[in-house]
Amino acid sequence: MRIRTRTRALAVVAATTVAAGVVAGVSSGAFGVQGGQRFVSSPNQARFGRLPAAISSRSASQCPEGGSAVQVSLVQGASTLASASTVADVKGRWAVSMSVPANLSAGVYSVTASCTGVTAGLTYRPQAFRVIPPSCGPEPTTSTTAKCRPVLPPTGANGAPGVPGADGSAVP
Repeated sequence: MRIRTRTRALAVVAATTVAAGVVAGVSSGAFGVQGGQRFVSSPNQARFGRLPAAISSRSASQCPEGGSAVQVSLVQGASTLASASTVADVKGRWAVSMSVPANLSAGVYSVTASCTGVTAGLTYRPQAFRVIPPSCGPEPTTSTTAKCRPVLPPTGANGAPGVPGADGSAVP
């Protein structure tokens, strides 16, 4: 009876050790698993038509190895729209600027980052980059698909300019 109890106790200890190792691996971002590793990306939003030339990113959490290759990308769904790469310094810190495509439409994009070393790598928690729709006037816009139309002068009969009425429509 004593041997079975000892065997069962060793099995429980072994299972607990393996589970703790898995949790530690996930939370530390080891082996490319996305965890609590952070990087900072700026700016995190811009207005449609007034996009910045670049997004600057830097590590808040270091790569596990100095000299690791770092890849930063701007993605939406499965499409990579821009990317930049650099090499982490000896302490695993890094910083890089990535050009922003001028044709981004209103919506939410992800800035992703990862580093790959000789023996270890990690994937950072993605950061959001939001392109805000153009302002349509004094009313607040909540839709990310809002499109403003230019204000056209009112027209009268046969397309000739008319006199604007109280509601902005043409009065012939």
